[in-house]
Amino acid sequence: MDGTTYPDTPSETVTGSDETGQTVDVQKSYEGFTPKSDTPSSITLQADSAQNVVNLYYTRNRYILSFNLGDGVSLDEGSAPTGGDTYYGAEISVDMSNAKRTGYTFAGWYEDVEYTTPWSGMTMPARDLTLYAKWDTMTYFLRFDWDGNVPLRDWLLDNGGKLLTAEYDEANYEYINANDHGIPYIDVTVEYDQVFTLPTDIPGVEYFGYYQEERNEWGNPTETFVKVEDTELTQMAAEQGAIVKVGVQWKSETDSNGTELLYNANDFLTKLSAASHSMETIARSTMQNAARRLPTNPWAPSTATEIT
Repeated sequence: MDGTTYPDTPSETVTGSDETGQTVDVQKSYEGFTPKSDTPSSITLQADSAQNVVNLYYTRNRYILSFNLGDGVSLDEGSAPTGGDTYYGAEISVDMSNAKRTGYTFAGWYEDVEYTTPWSGMTMPARDLTLYAKWDTMTYFLRFDWDGNVPLRDWLLDNGGKLLTAEYDEANYEYINANDHGIPYIDVTVEYDQVFTLPTDIPGVEYFGYYQEERNEWGNPTETFVKVEDTELTQMAAEQGAIVKVGVQWKSETDSNGTELLYNANDFLTKLSAASHSMETIARSTMQNAARRLPTNPWAPSTATEIT
């Protein structure tokens, strides 16, 4: 395959008229090969048959091979497929095991940018070739902790959300598919590059965010609340796997280095008034009792009972 060796020596007999002095064309065309410049295109028949033998030499052609990996591709290790001048018939490596693209799954090589002609070959054809990597967008779940806010629940369900079934793990004293109050989460299916526009007119919901787990300088686990915008939600689902929480206030503190820290103010009830504190305590107690009494899903939409 290096274009210079001749592993095989095929032979072919060209039939003429058996007339001495006759000119016979001996060159033939082969895909991917070009006759060498010093190779004769014809011979003149001699009376001695031994003199009517000619050696023909061909050069294996080289063509340009290109790979279009797409945007945002990175390598875990090693290298991705590389192109360049490639001999006809040479084996083409299309291994993409070292390449990755956040939010996408590699779906094969195609010969056109519209992904209509899949590449199924293994060797270089007798032409220039550009292969295009196709990436399928990954699907994620945005998991919302609506925390008993019925208008938000209804909005999420109207926009493709699915209310999960809450279960209580008695052995570990925790809820599954629900928050600490036993209120089941709502999952919304989104694609990685999809912008999921958040509602702005839901009473009691001023922002959305999630907790990012980190370790402080002493190695102890901490949680920082991160506010998110519409365009950040699917990236958050892909890279963080966090639960989207809602809030109505912010609490801001400054650490010893002067860095401002933002928290979900719902977790700091001292920032609320005494009246608000009492109302929230009663509401949370009611939610917990309801979750423990009802084995089914008490937070599903119902025309008979609505939590406000």
